[in-house]
Amino acid sequence: MNRFAYLFERFPSFGQTFCYREVAELYRQGVKAPIFSIRRPKDEPPQNWDPQITERIQYLPEEAELVPEIDRILKRGKLPKEVVDLVAEWGRRTDFLRLYQAIYIGVRLQEIEVRHVHAHFAGMAARTAFWINKFFGITFSFTGHANDIFAPGDFEIGLGTLMESAKAIITVSDYAADFLKEQFPDSAEKIHRVYNGLDLAQFKCADFSSATCSIVAVGRLIEKKGFADLIRTCEMLKDRGHQFHCWIIGDGPLEKELRAQIGQLQSNCRSFAGEKTWSDCARPRANTFLD
Repeated sequence: MNRFAYLFERFPSFGQTFCYREVAELYRQGVKAPIFSIRRPKDEPPQNWDPQITERIQYLPEEAELVPEIDRILKRGKLPKEVVDLVAEWGRRTDFLRLYQAIYIGVRLQEIEVRHVHAHFAGMAARTAFWINKFFGITFSFTGHANDIFAPGDFEIGLGTLMESAKAIITVSDYAADFLKEQFPDSAEKIHRVYNGLDLAQFKCADFSSATCSIVAVGRLIEKKGFADLIRTCEMLKDRGHQFHCWIIGDGPLEKELRAQIGQLQSNCRSFAGEKTWSDCARPRANTFLD
């Protein structure tokens, strides 16, 4: 019997490789949890995802197919009256699709005897998991990452409700864990920090004996990623006589601005435009790797 299942809004996603690495590492350890994804990847660059993982993903139907399928299930009396009444009461209010998606997934979880769901991000997937718990008694947990906990959307099933209802809440940093404990003290004992992981076997131990070291930074080119700070830091290192090359790999709205900053400061940084695969990112030989 599977101990738990994963639920994602979209999986795998080029912008959320940390989620894929988590699933892949558990798979390597023999934990082959069922994977449900509400949406399919869209306009994603080619990746070397493991087909043994991607072939097992169960994607939910689009709204036009999902709604009539669940409506038929509701009319046939295959679900408890409480579930049917809740769906009818909710009607077409905001986020109604989460209820339909919860029924679609919950029925299948019951068939494979899964009793717990873990969702990534305190957004669409976590709200769907909330309704799975409400309808089927299947417990859920979720990992909160960034805007989903620091600037959550205004939904009727909001972050506070998710925090109260979840069996456990995972964050990826001490800062995020402390933030949630301060905001939701009644749920503090359920909040745990689990770092995003990397397979260190893919990297060699840094050798700083060479005359020129390399720094590789990977991320979306937006303000909160701090690339402007990195470029200024590189300028300081250069002014102090350090020999290095800094490679910035990523794409985003600040690309033009960051390129101009690099040109103005002459900071030994080189920006790679466009999205790169993980193997492309690891190709430059780096003494320091920032993700």
